[in-house]
Amino acid sequence: MGKASALKKLLSERDICSKYITPAVLASGYSQTKPIRIEEFAAEKNWWDKHEESEQACKVSIEEIKANGYNLEIKNPKTVEDELGDPEELPSEYKMLLKEVAEIREALKRELMSALGGDDE
Repeated sequence: MGKASALKKLLSERDICSKYITPAVLASGYSQTKPIRIEEFAAEKNWWDKHEESEQACKVSIEEIKANGYNLEIKNPKTVEDELGDPEELPSEYKMLLKEVAEIREALKRELMSALGGDDE
């Protein structure tokens, strides 16, 4: 857990509003006399009604949100995890790749030397 997350867990709802939410709202140009209007969310509502789940977007039920302590950092089940490889095999694969890179570099060097009329050393 990061320092910001730990700090937010110690703050009350009022503290979070005062420290994070209110300054962000005011910085965006809204205030008590110029509040956000529901009409401003028309594009988002239109998108929300039509959006499909994907690797970048998923729907989460209110029950899941409550069960997660209202923490909205919920893992998308459709996200494809990167295969990192077997830690035992990675060093040998890395050495093999380095060898291939060196061979390609040498081949390029020979090709350039040949094209420029230089000696093949």
